[in-house]
Amino acid sequence: MYYFLGIVLIGVIAWLLLKEKPWGFNLVSKQEARLKRGLEYLKKNQAITNEQYREMVGITRRQAIRDMDLLEKQGLVEQIGQAGKDVKYRLKS
Repeated sequence: MYYFLGIVLIGVIAWLLLKEKPWGFNLVSKQEARLKRGLEYLKKNQAITNEQYREMVGITRRQAIRDMDLLEKQGLVEQIGQAGKDVKYRLKS
């Protein structure tokens, strides 16, 4: 009897957790949506700064750096400037 109740309880907890937030899918789709928005911005404008990107998509400074690094590694954007506020990103030609 206790074994059955334990399995039911674990099932209910798992269902509640997955109902609220499907971890793997939610994180990837949010990042993809941000990156797509950033690329759309770059298609219309010459360049984007970390600050502009952060404000546009509502993320932290560190997350913005990771996003731009990912786009750089994929060969989609290039960094202009060395560090700090001088850094901008543009579409790679």
